[in-house]
Amino acid sequence: MIKKLYTKKEIFLLLIFVLLISLFLSSLFLNGWKASWYFVYVPSAEPIFADMRFIQGALKSESLGSNPYINNPGDPWGRALNYPPIWIDIAKIFNLENENFFLMFNLTMVSIYLLICLILLLKVKSFLFLFIIFSSSSLLGIERGNSDLIIFSIIYFSLYLLPLYSFFFISLASFLKIYPLALILTFLENKKILFSFAIIGIFTIYLNIEELKYIILNTPKSAGLSYGSSTISKGFSKLLGINIKDYFISVILVLLIISFYLMFKDRIKTNFEKIDEKIITSFLYGGLIYVGTFLLSKNFDYRLIFLILCYEFIFLININKLRIFLIFCMIISFNYALLISVFGVTLGALLCLIAKVFLLIFISYYIIMILKVRSPFINKFLNYLHN
Repeated sequence: MIKKLYTKKEIFLLLIFVLLISLFLSSLFLNGWKASWYFVYVPSAEPIFADMRFIQGALKSESLGSNPYINNPGDPWGRALNYPPIWIDIAKIFNLENENFFLMFNLTMVSIYLLICLILLLKVKSFLFLFIIFSSSSLLGIERGNSDLIIFSIIYFSLYLLPLYSFFFISLASFLKIYPLALILTFLENKKILFSFAIIGIFTIYLNIEELKYIILNTPKSAGLSYGSSTISKGFSKLLGINIKDYFISVILVLLIISFYLMFKDRIKTNFEKIDEKIITSFLYGGLIYVGTFLLSKNFDYRLIFLILCYEFIFLININKLRIFLIFCMIISFNYALLISVFGVTLGALLCLIAKVFLLIFISYYIIMILKVRSPFINKFLNYLHN
């Protein structure tokens, strides 16, 4: 009876998933690109898949003799490139200057991302998960054709590979976008892989050292549809006229995380032995990227998709009220565009920011607890900190 119930639930979730996608595709056909995205509270741009146009435009700019990190006339909006140079090589390999190949590349990327979301949906069997998959942040990544969809897919598939192949996949993700270097903390148990990944990290930064300053400078700071210390800084500047440096906010957040851990380490407990190792690793992957990017970089909300990797772990937390609270924090965090349309820009943005900070604190807490169990070094350091 229970098995049949779960089977029916899986079928029902599958039907909802397929129905929602079918309805949206029908809207695209009948109403066009901009009107369809506007209906689901996602800001739209044309030509379509605007973020991947960065790469397509960089190829055109190079052929014109321009440095796309300084002047990118090939981009429809004239935006300076903020991707590592390896993406230009990828664009050449896949012939992204050709519009048909460009569209095929993006549709494949989006399809793989949605397939992974469907797999996770059927695994957790949670209706609330639909509000995250089809949130404004997730849909924004799809609308823009953002490369984070590729990084997400690479990291997800690495979960199901042998350690050596997983290492290569995560290294590839780091070459492509740098921020997956935050996953170095998942290798603390294996010193050889830890050392190898550290070398990969140094090599990645060395290869991109000339472009790194442009990548940072060319990524705009935003107070809306974004997250991180820079978003909080921009919010203070925009709303209160107070200029606070990003790094100062990051320091405050780190101190807040440490204080929360020291206060609640004996009160909030989870039996990690009862949770599958892949679920824990998936949580670490998504959580470390979220925490690392929150504290160290400027991020648009489509990068929140990495929190999808945390959902199953959060869904298994044995404290009911905390589990429900964190799931709703995720839903709120993922739906900035919807919130500001309902509550107004100021209140909607504030609710979204508070939810993101709560997630930062609790996800950091659980990361610390997992690493404490996994690594004697982390355990000793935390005991020293506590004493």
